[in-house]
Amino acid sequence: VDEGTKIKADDSLTSLAVRGLRCKHKLLLTGTPVRNYIPDAFWLLWWGLGNNTPRFPFDYQNGKTKFTQDFAVIESIYKQGKKARERVLPEVTNLAILWRLLASSIIRRRKEETGENLVPRIFHEIRVPFGTEQRQQYKNWLNGFPDWYLATHETDMGMAMVERMSAILGLYWKLQFAATLPDCQSDDSWWRSPNASPKILAVVQQAIECVKRGEQVVIFSSLMEHGPVVANYLNEAGISACHIVKESGDNLSTKNPGERADLVKDFRKGAFSVLCTGINAMSLGHNLDNASSVIVSGLPWDYATFDQAIARAHRLTSKREVHIYVALVSGSIDEKMWDLIKDKEAAASLALDGRLFEQEEQEIDLQKFLDEIKENWREDGVTVEESEVEDRLDALISGAPLEEVRKAYETVS
Repeated sequence: VDEGTKIKADDSLTSLAVRGLRCKHKLLLTGTPVRNYIPDAFWLLWWGLGNNTPRFPFDYQNGKTKFTQDFAVIESIYKQGKKARERVLPEVTNLAILWRLLASSIIRRRKEETGENLVPRIFHEIRVPFGTEQRQQYKNWLNGFPDWYLATHETDMGMAMVERMSAILGLYWKLQFAATLPDCQSDDSWWRSPNASPKILAVVQQAIECVKRGEQVVIFSSLMEHGPVVANYLNEAGISACHIVKESGDNLSTKNPGERADLVKDFRKGAFSVLCTGINAMSLGHNLDNASSVIVSGLPWDYATFDQAIARAHRLTSKREVHIYVALVSGSIDEKMWDLIKDKEAAASLALDGRLFEQEEQEIDLQKFLDEIKENWREDGVTVEESEVEDRLDALISGAPLEEVRKAYETVS
């Protein structure tokens, strides 16, 4: 069974179906044995090692609870002498016992340890300022989200409660769209600005530059709508680009797995120079080793998804070094999320590598995350007029040299 991490959930149809398989010899393959918390590994181990066996003494009915109690750090909160709630923390306990349990059951190999000549992967940060209208929209969402929510939703919550719960009520996604696709906000959104932002310009410029060097490019985004927008600009500029989104009237949806596989096949054959895709839709199960450039615009929340997406292009069979370009709007949620992903990289192998435990992985409080973004917001900042961006996009489409189009406000490191 490949992509074993997909069976980590208790109730998903995939997990239930795989657990129901009866076979004499079992082999489970995954690039992410422990996605975030140690209990995520339970069903992978249970299926591979058996139900309540000497190798894995945990049963189907209550085994996950016992496994969690044995190896996860659980925080219990009591009120008036009674347990009010508890939560599992992203920490591991009884480490020596856990390693003894895993050592005889897991063959772990990193790409670097295979002995093959692995091409390097090189990261580049592309930092751009806000567009003028884009920055105003972003600021409006930061400060005015409660007003918008109360005006557009039937709720008994007051202003203060909406402010405190803004993370789970959708502010995070509003800021994501404002930073990446300002005009693709939901229909009931009060604030919009053109998609022709410095970030979109930077992505299109970088893709064209890579293609002119003879490279194929994959553009990943956590926002489904990103693919059609960028692919349209590239096609207008004479760069063959495809995306994985189906458009039916005003409705957008991701193409089914078969259709996506056909696009990947065409991309690998060279029918397209650029593949624009959602980072969640294509982060597993695809070989894109023909692409030597990866652009990420609209980061995912977790490091595992980001790393797996990059691994579609950076493979043992890759022939050229892989360059990864991460597009960031200075002063936006982009920078905060990028810092978070880089911090989590050190803890990506939780519970499997000894050196890891010199540093604990910190649980993410999304509301605190957004509160810090508000506190660090600066009223002053460099912006670029959207009309200037549109002029430069038009110049790219008309075939102007990149050197003439590229502006000093874009920095690549």
